[in-house]
Amino acid sequence: MSKELIVVPKEEHGNIEKLETWSRELVISTSTERAETIIILKNVKTTRQRFVDLFANIKDKTYTAWKAVVAQEKSFTDRLNAVEKQGKEAVKLFDRQEEERRLEKERRLNAEAAEKARKERERLEREAAKLKTPELREARLEQAAAIVPPTIHIESDIVRNGDSTSRSWKAKLTDLDSLIEAAAKGNSLARSFLSFDQKVADKFASATKGLQIQCPGVEWYQEETLRIRR
Repeated sequence: MSKELIVVPKEEHGNIEKLETWSRELVISTSTERAETIIILKNVKTTRQRFVDLFANIKDKTYTAWKAVVAQEKSFTDRLNAVEKQGKEAVKLFDRQEEERRLEKERRLNAEAAEKARKERERLEREAAKLKTPELREARLEQAAAIVPPTIHIESDIVRNGDSTSRSWKAKLTDLDSLIEAAAKGNSLARSFLSFDQKVADKFASATKGLQIQCPGVEWYQEETLRIRR
């Protein structure tokens, strides 16, 4: 490492090294571990800001000194940014896995409710067939028809701790030849992307929010951003 322009206590170096090791080995398995990760990431952001503030005054003195200070600053903040990124990826992975488990449980419970309702309808229909008068049969069939399974919704177990996840749709070019061919054949949407204008395509993806409007050569996808307040 080049000579430091500002003396940084050794314990600060040690703290960052510990955070780097932590982020490389981070795997989140429980909601408690997720909450603990968010707290640590908040501290990472606070620590990063402390280094930004530490180097702020000297950066204003001269351009040459500024460049050197920025290089030293980045030697810390880049590492902390990497820690934050790795921590966020672990949180997002945990959240996706938890959401998959929630949806699977929700599907299972709704399927069980639908099956239970079906069996009850069939039972009432069998009873109706045994009744002797049309009036009684009609009443029992109406009772059977009125049985509708409830829609079961399971709330997420994820406990937010000053963090939020936003989702935005974007576009990426998968096959330029297909895009050009589609444009040549009169596909106005494909033509509007030539040459592939990332900003225009991302704006379209954001506006349609993944409605899967087909466009040859273009794929819509979601990108997650985890925001953590200090």
